[in-house]
Amino acid sequence: MEAVEEDLYSLEKKRLLLEIVLLEQKIAHDKELHELRKDMISKDHLIHFEL
Repeated sequence: MEAVEEDLYSLEKKRLLLEIVLLEQKIAHDKELHELRKDMISKDHLIHFEL
């Protein structure tokens, strides 16, 4: 019974670590999108300013 509890604990720990990694990747991706949007907005403003 103790081995089963340790396995469940280990699985839960692995699941949480995977969730952390996935959230970190999502944050990095969101930051990339944010930077791209900022670049597009600033370029859009430059185009309107030049017109």
